[in-house]
Amino acid sequence: MKKIIKLLPWRFQTLLGLRPKKVHQNLLSYFTEYSTPQIDKEFLTVVYPGYKKDLKLPNFTNPKSLNHENYLNNRSLSLNDVQFGGIKNARVYQNNFHPEIITSKNILLNTFTNDLKRKIKKHTLLSVKDVGSPLHLKGRSILLAATGAHNGYYHWVLDSLAKIHVLNKFNFSFDNFDHIILSGPSSKYKLETLKALNVPIEKFHFIEEANHIKTDYLVFVDTIRYHTEGTSFLKEYFNVDKLKSPNKLIFISREQAGFRKIVDQEKLFDFLKEFGFEKVILENLTVHKQAKIMAETKFIVSPHGAGLANIAFCNPKTVLFEIVPNEYANINYWFHSNFLDINYYSYISKSQLNNNQVRPNTKDIVFEEDLYQHLSTTLEKYDIKK
Repeated sequence: MKKIIKLLPWRFQTLLGLRPKKVHQNLLSYFTEYSTPQIDKEFLTVVYPGYKKDLKLPNFTNPKSLNHENYLNNRSLSLNDVQFGGIKNARVYQNNFHPEIITSKNILLNTFTNDLKRKIKKHTLLSVKDVGSPLHLKGRSILLAATGAHNGYYHWVLDSLAKIHVLNKFNFSFDNFDHIILSGPSSKYKLETLKALNVPIEKFHFIEEANHIKTDYLVFVDTIRYHTEGTSFLKEYFNVDKLKSPNKLIFISREQAGFRKIVDQEKLFDFLKEFGFEKVILENLTVHKQAKIMAETKFIVSPHGAGLANIAFCNPKTVLFEIVPNEYANINYWFHSNFLDINYYSYISKSQLNNNQVRPNTKDIVFEEDLYQHLSTTLEKYDIKK
């Protein structure tokens, strides 16, 4: 039958379910109204309203950071509503690492995006050849998967795990669900963090690219990134919310990463050691230990990397001195610093090809001699001396 359907014109294939037929541009266009969350019922509610935040510019160090358009062109950030919903007979399809929701009427919901909300004209899932037959998960399912969380620690912690806060807020328990849909593949840090948050392992279902799932009843949380309620929840569950006297000075090393390493890192660390810094390789630590170290730290020097997602565990007024490659001037941690009340310093460096990676976001970091002076000046400002 499927072979016959594929011989039909594209429009008829779509009507017969080989792909979604259109997109609901916002969740209310499907749910029509907000209602109180109730298990087994269709509902949509606003957990936290969106708002616009004016951003404090970084403490610029070198001219490259002072004049960088990524900072100068982003003087404010608009957050969307955090929305919590339940929907019957929905499907989930992983497309370009986005876990997409498709309604029982074969219409795609616009949600779960890494840029808060896409302005969709033509979604790529509308032109996929065939989404394939779904795996049926019987009973109730909760979707905690998030864009980029398949292999990104940052997205896993701040986009996926923070959503559990919403369940707790409305007294929904994992006992209410038969399946927990997560961004796959499984990994050590994912299993560790889920265990810490009391997520029952026997209910895990890791979804990967082009996986297709049918549910009887699906509960979901729209993006919660940058909303501080999510990060406060994480600090509490990792038992670091009571650590209020940070005193550590740390340098986060990417020496075990496959890319975006600092060239001449040991030379830089030798300089920092004179001020009392210790080197931290986050990959060698449990997530509990990472959280504890960050909560105990008052000054961080680090190249840009996913490990900085752990600033979610820092106390307000912690100093973050981020070394950012000029060909990949990602400003996410500057955004987070504004919401977390972290004193953010930007030093933009040169980028350099390495033997394994050629994409701009994977090139190694080459700092100039002026970095030492900029670090000395910043450390002196906080009365940190040799």
